[in-house]
Amino acid sequence: MSGEIENSTVVVILDQKEDEIVGFDFISFPEANIVSGIWNLTPGSHFMYIKNKEKGNIFNYNNSSDECRLGEFLYLKKGEIKVYKRSQVEEGSLFELVEEYCNQKYKESIVMGHLRGKMSKIPENLSNLWANITDCINPELILRLRPINKVITNQPFPASKSENSEIPPENNINTDLRSDCELRNCTTRLELSDSEEDPSKTLEEYKNVASNLSSFKSKVDVNLIKSSDKSNGCSFNDTKKSENHVDDSVEKDYESIYYSDIPMCNDRIRKMKEITPEQLTKMHMDTSYIIDSISNDNRSNGYKMAEFNNKYLYVLGELQYSFLVFILCFNFESLEQYKRLLRAFCNAESLLINDQELTRNFLRTLRFQIEIWDEQHDVYQKDNFLTHHLCNLREIMIDNSDKLKTCLDHFKLLEDSFKLKFGISLNDLNTIHSNII
Repeated sequence: MSGEIENSTVVVILDQKEDEIVGFDFISFPEANIVSGIWNLTPGSHFMYIKNKEKGNIFNYNNSSDECRLGEFLYLKKGEIKVYKRSQVEEGSLFELVEEYCNQKYKESIVMGHLRGKMSKIPENLSNLWANITDCINPELILRLRPINKVITNQPFPASKSENSEIPPENNINTDLRSDCELRNCTTRLELSDSEEDPSKTLEEYKNVASNLSSFKSKVDVNLIKSSDKSNGCSFNDTKKSENHVDDSVEKDYESIYYSDIPMCNDRIRKMKEITPEQLTKMHMDTSYIIDSISNDNRSNGYKMAEFNNKYLYVLGELQYSFLVFILCFNFESLEQYKRLLRAFCNAESLLINDQELTRNFLRTLRFQIEIWDEQHDVYQKDNFLTHHLCNLREIMIDNSDKLKTCLDHFKLLEDSFKLKFGISLNDLNTIHSNII
């Protein structure tokens, strides 16, 4: 067994708490083990989270803060062995990567077979299912959606006057503190670091940001900045939030997921000088612009997106990410983002036709997600979001069957999975919802 482990992808989790069960992908570690590990993992993205013994999940808002924190995605390379420990602090990440020297000792012990009684395997069917619904979640996406898990360094303010000094004159505000745009944002710019040598600094950095933010706002006349915005051609939105609210949101940012913004309408419509009602309706119904917008925003924000040749697979990765965080942690924000992205993909007619590699990947992802849904999910409700979007997708596939020949087999597998899971076909559901006898 030691030879198998040496070439396997392995994770070990230490210091589990007595009143918790550690969840990993679709399985749970045995209760209260001091050391527990899995040695036959598929390389790629995996998810660690906490289950409460009595309530079954971490999201009950009447529970303690430990039970309200999100789990953590990690990315494992082939043959990699990583050792994590359950964090003992009440804030921040749930799990911490152990110090390098300890990590090396555990690796040696694992390879030598000293932890044989504490190691286990994931059933092959569950391992394959997980791999199929996370194939587009890569390290860059994990970092973009939860940057708090990395070491974050804030760019300090330039030397300024003391707390008791007067606010500088109008013509000196920008030169003494920060540039126009940074003043309007009223926040400290953060720079992501690839270094993970000291992850414990993360929360402290955000507390420093909160402190700097408070100090900064006390020195700058925000109303003065707003009054000069018109001449600079920039807008400043009045949030009407207290300073305390701003500070708290920064300190508790470890709970945030930075999902992509979804555009409300197609910008191309406003740029067209002449447009017929038929074109207007079609452009509103075709949601390809949403996926395009997210992809372009990722690139403009500095993400390299170098792993996949198809840039839209990163948006599909976000769909996979939001689905799993909802299913495993019952996170409402993730459910809402999943609904928005599912609508975007299922109604993106032009993109589905023009990029059939993306279409096949999406159909495969959606088929495996359907297999995970609870059988009790009420697909008969007319306003059920899953049924509604799948019926729209079916209509696109049927209307463009001659153009989507390479994708029809994948869609047939999706329809079969849906009927097997819920006992009714998409065609019959569409008939029921359309009130056609």
